Amino acid sequence: MRTLCRLLVLAGLLALAAPAAAAPREVPRGFHGVMYDGKSLDSPPGVQERQFDLMARSGVESVRAVFDWGFIQPGPEPEFDFTRTDRFVSLAASRGIKVLPVMLYSPPWARVFAGRFHSPPRTSAYTAYLRASIARYGSRGSFWRENPNVPRRPLRDWQVWNEPNIRDFWDVSPRNRRYGWPQGYADLLRASHRAIKATDPKARTVVGGLVGLSWLELKRLYRAGAGNSFDVMALHIYTQTEPRVFEALRRVREVLVRAGDSRKRIFLTETAFPASRGRVPAIKDQRQETPRSMAKRLTGVFDLLARRRREVGLDRVYWYTWASGYRHPTSNFEYSGLQASPDGLKFKPQPALRAFRRSARRLQGCAKNVRGACR
Repeated sequence: MRTLCRLLVLAGLLALAAPAAAAPREVPRGFHGVMYDGKSLDSPPGVQERQFDLMARSGVESVRAVFDWGFIQPGPEPEFDFTRTDRFVSLAASRGIKVLPVMLYSPPWARVFAGRFHSPPRTSAYTAYLRASIARYGSRGSFWRENPNVPRRPLRDWQVWNEPNIRDFWDVSPRNRRYGWPQGYADLLRASHRAIKATDPKARTVVGGLVGLSWLELKRLYRAGAGNSFDVMALHIYTQTEPRVFEALRRVREVLVRAGDSRKRIFLTETAFPASRGRVPAIKDQRQETPRSMAKRLTGVFDLLARRRREVGLDRVYWYTWASGYRHPTSNFEYSGLQASPDGLKFKPQPALRAFRRSARRLQGCAKNVRGACR
């Protein structure tokens, strides 16, 4: 009897010492994402390493960033400098974070319209840039062979441009039938899709994040003949309430189903409720939040979309953004960062970062360490 009691006590102590088992996971891996842009991209290497550690600990499982074509291929020669993106991909892969590259910004030599920063690219030059990037980071990418100490996490999703349905990123008059939206972008998407699949059959083509009345814009893209030219639909939603975010996703899913594309997945590649109240002029058709109410809405939108994601085929949600300046006199989006960083050197966590971390921990079923693993 005494031996039995000792064994029972020992078993109890071991149970107390064992780490708590992870709770059931409620979302697919990569669901909790952030945009990484602005001053953050220009931070010194040591600062970026600490930021990626914090992202991993906070439950960030996917990160979206611009792969700036002008930095990678500044001239028309077929020479590509992947120094900046190598560092970025290495930081993410070492922490179990998926990378969604936005293939954006035509260098001057590759613009259809000279002198327009947001000119559409010349298609042949853009697809060559895509193929070179996929050959670097895709399934058979040279980056992984040259860096055997970096965990092998090939980039499988490639986003073709950003918000091509507005002139802020696609600077062409809609009256221009050849290059204007939607036909100009549909042609680029079609050529890009062929290049992506030819270079890496396992890769997926992601639409460039339609903004505004995205379901109507998607219909226009279909009418322009782009139906067979993408694998993942992406949209950007900045609206007044969490239910309106879901309603936009529902309408987009409805368009996909009617077009016979019910199997295609959706990424919400940008959304936010900026804490700009009292800091910039009122924004038409958009609420402005305080830091605390932004955090509350972040929790609400991730909870709602996690709960109803299967209804719309939603796989990822990217909060815009990881860090922003919090000083701009007119830009609403400068007040949406999970951290405040006007200079890319010092970062001040906002209430929304704490909300993001709690949401990730609850919906992923565990807290994370700096390698993105449950602890």
